Amino acid sequence: FFPIQVYRACLPSAISKRDFVRVVTLACIGIRAGDGTSSVVMKSSMGKVVAWKKQDIFVAQCRGLASNARWWSVLQSYGVAFDPKRFEGKDKTKVDAYVASLVPPLISHACGTLLSASAALDQVLDLATKFVRAYGLDEKLAAQKHVEFLLSLRAQDDLSSRMAPKGHHFDVRSDLKVCERAARDTLLLLPSPMARASILRRCLISLESTEECFRDYDRYASVLSLYLEELSLVLA
Repeated sequence: FFPIQVYRACLPSAISKRDFVRVVTLACIGIRAGDGTSSVVMKSSMGKVVAWKKQDIFVAQCRGLASNARWWSVLQSYGVAFDPKRFEGKDKTKVDAYVASLVPPLISHACGTLLSASAALDQVLDLATKFVRAYGLDEKLAAQKHVEFLLSLRAQDDLSSRMAPKGHHFDVRSDLKVCERAARDTLLLLPSPMARASILRRCLISLESTEECFRDYDRYASVLSLYLEELSLVLA
């Protein structure tokens, strides 16, 4: 167990320093050393050379760590605030809820970064979908949060904007027509008019909770129109 203990001792430093590229490297070393596919060896106290024995649980932990670290690196690159410790725990419900809470800021920050680089909105949705899929969440969550973001009010001074990396302040919500077209396309990924109406109702409630809603009439009218379209299908 000594080599595994030494290996694990290196991880806290890399994680605390948020050096996630190094964490991925360490995890990959652990996978190769633990599954018997590596030539990693050590000398015992007797001077004999011994190899790591196959460690199924250890290898599974390393695979999970590598996956986490890759996504931590992605989140970090988009300026999304997160706590690596909350990606693990005995209570899977809490872990899933925490991961789900990161989807909206990931979409918001990715829109600012990717779109300023002339990338399409569907690439943002694809990124969010891969993220939820990696953690075993319902892929429809990505579509739902994508629609909610596109139809929300632009908030230049909100927390996500202040935490975004310098230069990542492009807000696609400034172009209502683009957002409405993209929202319509994303809504088609949801399974039914009822599901689409439910998300749009949530968007309306969110808009109506702010005073800005009553000044941004075009946005409110757009969301209300989309909602009524889906509601009519539900009632038909």
